[in-house]
Amino acid sequence: LSAVHSLGVILSARGKVEEAEGHYRRALRGKDRVLGKEHWSTLVAASSLAGTLAALGKIDEAEALYRRALAGQERALGPVHRSTLDTINNLAGLVGDLGKHTEAEGLYRRALAGRETTLGPDHPDTIMSMSNVAMLLSGLQRHEEAIAYIDRALSSSERVLGRDNASTLR
Repeated sequence: LSAVHSLGVILSARGKVEEAEGHYRRALRGKDRVLGKEHWSTLVAASSLAGTLAALGKIDEAEALYRRALAGQERALGPVHRSTLDTINNLAGLVGDLGKHTEAEGLYRRALAGRETTLGPDHPDTIMSMSNVAMLLSGLQRHEEAIAYIDRALSSSERVLGRDNASTLR
């Protein structure tokens, strides 16, 4: 089952999301049956499938799977485990795209707080979370708040990667 899931990861990375979907579905069905619906590996498979479904425009199913994965990851792994925080971040992006801005903001802030605590302020995932909060706030016309977050992200990125790094310049 891990190999089936890994094939989905590879296909997804190569842009073959339609093919990846089938492998992710197969892996999730098998993991549900063999490991159980609450096993951490099953929950990672659910989150992976959710991301692929979102990319394919199957938004309702993606949202339901992200929510399933998040609830299970919080129980199985805890609220600040990296996989849990990744799912929170991904769900935030999805619900933000659906216009659920208040929920998206809360989720993005939660992912940021968890990443700052577990990974530190200068970790690339933490910096990405700062940027995510900033972009959402900017889209909501809350520019002063957005600037504060993007300034923090820029400062951390320059400190870790350097002023001329491609990621810093983005």
